[in-house]
Amino acid sequence: MNWKTSPLGNVTSILSGTTPESSNPAYWNGSHIWVTPTDLGKLGAAIIATSSRLISESGRESCNPPLIPKGAVVMSSRAPIGHLAIAGCNLHTNQGCKSFVCTRGLDAEFLYFTLKHRMADIQALGSGATFVEVSKSSLQAFEISFPECINEQRQIAARLSAQLAEVETARQAAQCALSDS
Repeated sequence: MNWKTSPLGNVTSILSGTTPESSNPAYWNGSHIWVTPTDLGKLGAAIIATSSRLISESGRESCNPPLIPKGAVVMSSRAPIGHLAIAGCNLHTNQGCKSFVCTRGLDAEFLYFTLKHRMADIQALGSGATFVEVSKSSLQAFEISFPECINEQRQIAARLSAQLAEVETARQAAQCALSDS
């Protein structure tokens, strides 16, 4: 298996979210999923397809948030840095998130596991006086390693997903056993 190393900016498009004006009720309670770091933090799974708040079409038009396509990896880049998910549908994010749209040579699920594994390194890139944030330019320069063959990436990601599912099953069984005793 041949691996290569590349900056994230060379193998993904990194998108930053935006927020419609919060005080304008016409911008809210619409049909567009709008993900925040809080939504990512409440997840118990790797896929995100809902959010606690929705923006309206006029809200979307007011701030022009990029459309995050299904399959992109979404990461909270502040408050806190490090919550991760894979978009289960097209969605939008606020400015507290960065999203990674993979090129053809990089599998999104493999990237998800890579970022999860390297999160301490990503968090170390954070800076800021009011709150710590990792910038788009820092993420673009952040280097990751991955198999050159995308099928090998997919096999690794599938094994990790299966192992995590087994761990979750064991965790739930242990919790049930503790509850019964």
